[in-house]
Amino acid sequence: MADLLETMEDTIRGRVRILEELHTLTAQGRMSSWIITLLPVGLGLYLALVNSEYFAPMLEHPLGWALLFVGSVSIIIGWVIIQKIIRIEV
Repeated sequence: MADLLETMEDTIRGRVRILEELHTLTAQGRMSSWIITLLPVGLGLYLALVNSEYFAPMLEHPLGWALLFVGSVSIIIGWVIIQKIIRIEV
């Protein structure tokens, strides 16, 4: 019984160690997903606040709305794909 418990303990400790290593190795992917997702949004807000005349056609013209919609969908799809890549199950 004692040998069985020791084997289970070793297995659980090994699994926890592997999970911690995976968490460390996927940290760059997680950070990249946040940067890639928030950078276009932040840049759009910056342009809208700093030079509203430059960004106004995106909000006033139907083509601008279409481009904002396509860009938003692309950002969401990219974020989902990156999340699937960095999610590794053990």
